Amino acid sequence: TQKFGHGYCIYCTKCPCECSKKRGVKPPPPPRIEVRNWTFPEAIAEIGKIYGPKNRVDGIAYLADRLREEFSEVTDVLLLDIHKPGIKTSTHWWNLACEVADVYSVICAIADVEELDIDTEFQNRYGGVHPRCGCRPCECGPFYQYMADHADTVTT
Repeated sequence: TQKFGHGYCIYCTKCPCECSKKRGVKPPPPPRIEVRNWTFPEAIAEIGKIYGPKNRVDGIAYLADRLREEFSEVTDVLLLDIHKPGIKTSTHWWNLACEVADVYSVICAIADVEELDIDTEFQNRYGGVHPRCGCRPCECGPFYQYMADHADTVTT
């Protein structure tokens, strides 16, 4: 919510966003807003209102690159924060939450541009029992994916 929960782009303060692709300036602090508990379709719609026109011009390749960049930032927090002397757990969690929120926003942007019904697909794929063992939670054990990938080489 730090970047995208305001009804406008916090970098250029416009809705829809009018930013150039590269943002070298740190944005001003966001105004105080009420916390919203958006569903996935609502989050997609909000990102679409703010960034949709710009994202459609920039194209899906731009969004794919943004997603790669944001995932890289999540990886940096996960792997590099632990090496920062004196970093507090709360700071690490906040850093991680911000980066995961950025990934989520780009996924919402992709869903908006491509007009995907992610909510329904997510429910269809993950809303029931595990497809292999039929249990919820999964009871396959830690090596089930290895076993499935190498079923033709495993002998019993």
